[in-house]
Formats: sequence, structure tokens, C-alpha cells
Amino acid sequence: MCRARLPHSQKLTLQNQLDAIPTVGSSTWLGSWWASVKFLTKGPEVVQEGYEKYKGRPFKVADLYRWTVVLSGPQFVEEVRKASDDELSFAEAANDNMKLEYTLGHDIHYNPYHIPIIRSQLTRNLGILCPDIRDEIVTAFEETLDLRGNEWKSVPAVQTVQKVVCRTSNRIFVGLPLCRNPDWIDLNVQFTLDVVKGGLIIGLVPKVLAPLVARFMTSVPGSARRGMKHLGPIIEERRKHLGKAWAEKPNDFLSWLMDDPQGSQSSVRDLTLRILTLNFAAIH
Repeated sequence: MCRARLPHSQKLTLQNQLDAIPTVGSSTWLGSWWASVKFLTKGPEVVQEGYEKYKGRPFKVADLYRWTVVLSGPQFVEEVRKASDDELSFAEAANDNMKLEYTLGHDIHYNPYHIPIIRSQLTRNLGILCPDIRDEIVTAFEETLDLRGNEWKSVPAVQTVQKVVCRTSNRIFVGLPLCRNPDWIDLNVQFTLDVVKGGLIIGLVPKVLAPLVARFMTSVPGSARRGMKHLGPIIEERRKHLGKAWAEKPNDFLSWLMDDPQGSQSSVRDLTLRILTLNFAAIH
């Protein structure tokens, strides 16, 4: 789902616009709350009901925090496909859903200079990094599954995939040996869960209280400090080589981040949070 960024004058009429869209279930205060519980437990059935009832037309369903507008039909799908980021913003939709400006931080959300690096350096280096990626996938599965011979073994699927994805992603993000450090892997998996939980908690309180809740009722600040213990020494060591010819310079995302004009001036905490943010995007 994408959400449009509306000027203040348009936001004033948003409720009237929502009222004009047909609803699956009740649109009263109490009825919409009950409908949101139903959507939480039987989401596919609710959407299917709306699709069959309002074929080709927009309709809205209630979730715990807001009204969600569902678009169907070739005309609306095509409009969404052609919309610019100024009209429909995935980043703003993600922020609205998970309160990223509070959980990940104001600078991460409003100054995402790491995103152009993903689109440029990371994309260009994927071919070069493929052998490393393959090596990490194979090694991660071998060490995580720890199979002996042809034996059958029961493994927790979600946790196993999280570890493999985290290790493989960090082979690109920070390289060896940190990508295999158990505490670093555990931190990033837990950080992903903390961001999601934090977003849910922050969504329950008034916006004016959001910064306080993010600081004192989520684990994100502690995760940042924990991450700095791992990345801090690596960042300081790499900074000693900035501006010099460095034959053994690591070809990973942390290096590209530090090479960026903004990254070269960033604090250890900011760089750490951006690497944690990349892990959040990769794992969740």
C-alpha cells in the first residue's frame, strides 16, 4: 500500500473524502473498531468481501490505527503504477505504518542518503559480490543447520531463514568477520523485531508523546549503543585510511557509506543506525 503526501489544505478535506468511499463493515466509531479486529484476524476474507461487493471501485477497511483504502480494477492499478513519489510515497507509507521517524530516527527518515548508495554502488557491485554472497549462503546454511551425513533434522524455519538472510546481507554491508559474529547477528534480528514492535506501540499514543515513547519504551536506543560497540572500532580504523591509497580497502556498504560526502562527516552512531536500518529492510 502507498500513501500520498498531502498538503495541509488537502488534509483538511481528507475525512470528507474518506466518508465518500464505501466501507466494508460498519463506519461508526464502535462498529469500525470491531471491524478492525475482524480485519486483523480475517484480513483476506474482508478484502475479498469488498472486492466482490464493490468490483472495480475503491473501498475502505478499518484497521487498528486508520482507514485503509483498497483499490481494484485496471484503471486504478494503472494510476497507482504511474504515480510519482510526490503523489504516492512508499517511504511515507512505511513511516506512517511503522513510525520510522521515531524508531529509526529523524535523520534516517528525512535524510536517507544511504538510499542513493543502494541504487548506485550496491547495484553496480552485485556482480562482483556474487561469489561472496554464494559463499556466505552456503557457509551460513552449513553452520546453522549443522547436519551430519544424510540425517533428518527439525529446524525452526523462520529463525533459520532470518539468520541466513542476516549473515548474507551483512557480508555485503560490513564484510568478514563481523557478518558471522553471533552477537551482531542476534542484534540485527532483534533490532528488526524491536522496530516493528516500537512502531505498534507508538501508533497507540498521541503524536506529541511519540518521541518520549520511542526513547523510553522501545529497545532501539539500546540497540544503537550495542551496535556501536561492534562498528565503532571498525569505523575508526577505516577513517585512518580516508584520503589515502588503500590497496586492501573493503568493498562493502560501510565503505561506500563512509565515502559519501555526508557519511564521511557522520557520527559513529549515525553510521551504525544506517547499517541497522539496512538490516531491518533486509530481514523484515
